[in-house]
Amino acid sequence: MKKRWKKVLCFTTAAAMALTAAGCGGGSSEEKKEDTKTTASQEESQDKSQDKEEKVQLTVWSLYGTNPDDKSAVAFQESIKEIMEEDPTLDIQLDYAENEAYKTKIKAAVAANEAPDIYGTWGGGFTKPFVEADKVLQIDEYMTEDIKGQLLPGVLDYFTFDDKLYGLPTKMSTCHLFINKKIMEENNVEIPTTYSELLEACKTLRENGVTPISLGAKDRWAIGKVFDMMGVRACGIENVTKILSGESTFTDPDFENAAKKFEEMSKAGAFTENAVAISNDEALADFTLGKAAMFYNGSWSCGFINGESSTVKDDVITIPFPVMEDGKGTVNEYVGGASDGFVINKETKYPEKAFEVLQKISYKMSLKSYQASLDMPVWDVKDQVNESKIDPLFKTIAEDAQNATGYIAWWDTFFEGSAAQDYLYALIDLSMGDISAEEFCEKMDTLN
Repeated sequence: MKKRWKKVLCFTTAAAMALTAAGCGGGSSEEKKEDTKTTASQEESQDKSQDKEEKVQLTVWSLYGTNPDDKSAVAFQESIKEIMEEDPTLDIQLDYAENEAYKTKIKAAVAANEAPDIYGTWGGGFTKPFVEADKVLQIDEYMTEDIKGQLLPGVLDYFTFDDKLYGLPTKMSTCHLFINKKIMEENNVEIPTTYSELLEACKTLRENGVTPISLGAKDRWAIGKVFDMMGVRACGIENVTKILSGESTFTDPDFENAAKKFEEMSKAGAFTENAVAISNDEALADFTLGKAAMFYNGSWSCGFINGESSTVKDDVITIPFPVMEDGKGTVNEYVGGASDGFVINKETKYPEKAFEVLQKISYKMSLKSYQASLDMPVWDVKDQVNESKIDPLFKTIAEDAQNATGYIAWWDTFFEGSAAQDYLYALIDLSMGDISAEEFCEKMDTLN
C-alpha cells in the first residue's frame, strides 16, 4: 500500500484581521407617469434577460441537509442563501446525503468523473486520493495575501498536499466528554480525570442501572471517535501518527494498550447496550433526555445538549477525555482540528467563480458555526461575534482547544481508501466481543 498522508496539525487560535463579506442589492421606486413606467418596465425586462444570459450555475454537494434541528445544516443553508443574494448571477444547485452515505456517494462520483463543481469533504487521507487522481482544483493562484492573512494559523494543513492548496476548511472541531453532573452526584460518582477513574465510574453506574456512556455505533464514525482518542491517550500524537502512517505496526505495545482498554470498557458495560442498533443522533437524544451519564462526541453537540428540547442543559459539564496513567499521551492532545471543508472539481467550467463561492462558504460557515456554539472558527471572526452570546459549555471546549499542544485528523479521514471502513468494522467487532484486542491489532496491521 502506498504511504499514507501523515500531517499532524498543531496550532493555537491567534487573532488576525477578520474578513467582512459585502452584500449587494437594489430596487426601483414606483413612478406616477405612464411613460416612465414603460421605460422602467423595459429596463427591468432587459436586466432580467441579461441576468438569464449571465447566470452561472454551480452544483454543490454536502452532508448538511435541510433539517431545522441541525444547526450545522441551518448554518450551511443560510450561507448559501446569502451567497446567492450577494451575487444575483449565481444559481447554486444543492444536493445532500447523510454522513456515511455521503462518503460513498462522493467517492463514486469523483471516480466516475461526475463530481459536482464544489463538494464537502474531509482533509487528509480522505481527500488525498482525489488530489492524486488529479480531480481537484489547485487554488493557490486564487489565494491572495489578504485572504491568507485572515485565516487562523495552521488551518490549511489538512488541505495542503506537496505544498499545494486544494481546499478550504469550514471549522475546527474536537471531541470532548460531556458529563451529566447531576446523575454522577446521584450515584456518588466523582468526575473522572484518569482512565482508571472513568472505568470505575462506568462500572458503578452500570451496577446502578444507569447507562454510563451513550453511544450510537450504528454510525460507525461515532464509535471511531471514542477509540481515536483512546489511541492518542495511550500512544501520544507522535507515536500514533507513525503507527497510522505505516512507519510502525499496530502491534506496537502502546496501541495494544489502547485496544485492551477499549475491550475492557466494552466488557464493563461502559457503552449503550446494543450500541450498534442506534444512531449517533439517537444516542445524543438519550443523553439530552437524561438517559445516560456521559456522552463522548464533537463540539458540535453543544447546540443539542443546551438546546430548547434538552432536559439536562443546566446539569452538563464537559472535560477532555481522561488521561491514561500508563499512557504516553497528554490531556492537551486531541483528535480533530480543521478537517471539515470543501474543494472544487478540477473540471468545473467556472473556476474563478467557484473559488469565490468556496471562500464564502468557508468564511460564512466558520462564522455561523461559532455563533451557534457548534465549532471553533478557522477565520478570525472575533470582531463579528458577540462573545456574551456564546454557549458557556462551548466556551469551555474552545478554551481547551486553544491550549492544545497537537492534533491528529479523525482516523476515518486519516486513512485512505477502504482502510477507513476496515478500521471501523474491526472496531465494531472488538466492541461486541467478536474479536479480542490482540486480534483487533492483527487486523489493523493488514491495513499497513
